[in-house]
Amino acid sequence: MTIQISVGLKVDAEVARVWQIWISPSDIKLWSSVGPSWHCPVSENDVSVN
Repeated sequence: MTIQISVGLKVDAEVARVWQIWISPSDIKLWSSVGPSWHCPVSENDVSVN
């Protein structure tokens, strides 16, 4: 069984700044936790276009 989930978010910031935070592994480690019990010790991101 497959379930599709869509999530939306409105961000009040410049597109360039949001994009940088979205693709930067060091920033991903900061925003990818949902609470104190979660952590993200390693992050990688490849946004290349094939």
